Amino acid sequence: FIMLIFTLLFTACSSASDSELTDPILEIATYNEPIKDIIDNNCATSGCHSSSSKSAGIALSTFEEVKFSFTDLGSWNQIETNQMPKSYNLSAAEKELIKNWIDNGYLE
Repeated sequence: FIMLIFTLLFTACSSASDSELTDPILEIATYNEPIKDIIDNNCATSGCHSSSSKSAGIALSTFEEVKFSFTDLGSWNQIETNQMPKSYNLSAAEKELIKNWIDNGYLE
């Protein structure tokens, strides 16, 4: 009887599982998810930086074009200082995702 009580006491008490004790794994942003969507919806639009309009001679329709604009043309600085997009600012969450993408080496 005493063994039964001890067994119930120790099995009824639970501790946090290993997954609850560890920090959540942060997703690493890649071009395909979610950077392409951010660029397509905010930058590579008609009249701006699509392949057909190329405002200021810059197209942002492919991974190579987008990466080049960030590594060689200063696109991050223009986004960070709210110079681009021209008519509004990207959200803090969108900027954080882009920064994550840059910090992790422009993964495709």
